Amino acid sequence: MTTDFNRPGSTLGLADKKREPWYDSTAACLAAILVLLLFLAFGIKGIAVAAANPAYLGFVWIPGLVTLLAIIALVSVIVRLVLRRFSDSAKGL
Repeated sequence: MTTDFNRPGSTLGLADKKREPWYDSTAACLAAILVLLLFLAFGIKGIAVAAANPAYLGFVWIPGLVTLLAIIALVSVIVRLVLRRFSDSAKGL
């Protein structure tokens, strides 16, 4: 006797569902935004400290790089969330 459970090639409806990876979920993106905001604050504070101390002026580029990379990653994650939001709402129309 052949049923849906033992029929060769049966996916039991799992192939019909499009699953997003865990790292692209809304919760993971919001957590990434939170962590990136912390990196951004850390970088800005590092720039302020390095600029205030003449001995550290040569090292301003390090927190500057941290700040720049945090901004680039933040923009990337926010664009991903916005595009997904609009693509999901366009599918519902």
